[in-house]
Amino acid sequence: MKRASTITASVVGSCAVLAVAGTAGAVPQFVQSLETPHCDVLMPLSLVDELGHVSVFPVGERIDAFWAPTPLSACPMSDNPNIPNVIVNMINLNTITFSDVHYVADPANAAIPGTTISNEDGLVNAGQAFRIDKLGVNTPLVGESMGQNGLFEPGEAWRFVIDDYQNALGLPADAFLSIGVGAASPGGPSTGSIIALPFPEPASLGLAALAVPFAARRRQRPRDA
Repeated sequence: MKRASTITASVVGSCAVLAVAGTAGAVPQFVQSLETPHCDVLMPLSLVDELGHVSVFPVGERIDAFWAPTPLSACPMSDNPNIPNVIVNMINLNTITFSDVHYVADPANAAIPGTTISNEDGLVNAGQAFRIDKLGVNTPLVGESMGQNGLFEPGEAWRFVIDDYQNALGLPADAFLSIGVGAASPGGPSTGSIIALPFPEPASLGLAALAVPFAARRRQRPRDA
């Protein structure tokens, strides 16, 4: 039984590798996440894809984005009414669907002034971060142009709110202009990052579905076979 479980895990693991490999052009980023006592609980994050402006990021990671001021609030319990909020509109320019989409601010460091927000769920690479969704008390996701399913689909536009957005250099909230997340961002014209997980493709799901029957056949095979 233990051997069969090992085989199943191996096959499913192989399918996961294929799913990541299928995101052509994407460059995975390893990040560290930390829960903080703010709006919602931050989901654990480790290996993600970073999405950014088409002028900087490779095929498979490209978005376009623009921002505007907004009276809307994502997390009213922490929103300072004296600091303006912004709304960001971003468009998925890839053939890939993404899930678990997050915003991460570029934090200040010794050389570069950074970005601060108030509707954080936690920290990712020391940058204030939140999941872009409609769940919990922090609900930054205002709209999806396609299916209302929390999936950032090819060609889809998302609108989300950042509470109390401030950048020490006065740079805009849509400046997703450097590869590197949070403290790993080189800063400069960049003010934040969009990170996400590639949503499993149908072919990968089909391979994963074959894993259990395959393991069952191995388990039932006679010892002298």
